[in-house]
Amino acid sequence: MSRAVGDRGRRHQLPLAAIVLFLGWAPTAAASVNLPEPTAAAGHLPGQPYRWVHPPDGLRDRTPPPASVTAALPLDGSRLHATEVSTADLQTTVAISDLQFVPGSSHSLSLRIAPIDPATLGPLPKGRHAAGNAYRVDLTDQGRDVGDLDALAAPGRVDGSFVVLHSSVTAMVVLHSIDGTGWSPVETLGMGPFDLQGHLPGSGYFVAASVTGGGTKAGAPLMTAVAAVVLSALGTLGALRRWGRRHRR
Repeated sequence: MSRAVGDRGRRHQLPLAAIVLFLGWAPTAAASVNLPEPTAAAGHLPGQPYRWVHPPDGLRDRTPPPASVTAALPLDGSRLHATEVSTADLQTTVAISDLQFVPGSSHSLSLRIAPIDPATLGPLPKGRHAAGNAYRVDLTDQGRDVGDLDALAAPGRVDGSFVVLHSSVTAMVVLHSIDGTGWSPVETLGMGPFDLQGHLPGSGYFVAASVTGGGTKAGAPLMTAVAAVVLSALGTLGALRRWGRRHRR
């Protein structure tokens, strides 16, 4: 079991979370398309506002700081079994697939998840804006970055590592940056109206991004809701497939 330092990390089964999010929200999507866009205070847990590193005006006295977590990841010999670590506020979860390291060598793995104000990083691609905090994810072995997680995937593993980001407003894509300057989209699945799952190629910065630009067209709220429902369904099915593969071992 991972040992958390500082804020207590939480492990949980994402398939169950995905089912709850989808079943609880999808039936009301059509009825809510005429409602205003969620405010910056929309929260992940009931009654809890989104926790910003740098809260927007009007929220600075009402939002607690976001959580970070550092967890030691124990190995079984030279293999790291699939594991998930969340920040205590559940705004970010990192799921590491089975990894295979060089046998016979010494390893000491550590995972660090820390919120970052996206305004302090390089600009996002044109037409995108941050829908919440950016998060720095570091997976190290004896203080050194482990590198490409896909290259370390254990033989027979077809599901990769991923990060789940909760956002303050509806987002459409997870962006990754190695050094916080240039950004690239990663494979993204919707996990609910305010949660996105993105591929985790390795350490770096991650942010959920909304689409901006252009005027609001008639029917746009409906299309956004439909797209979110589809993303939620695909995310749920994808999570269930990964869960099944992990538990057939």
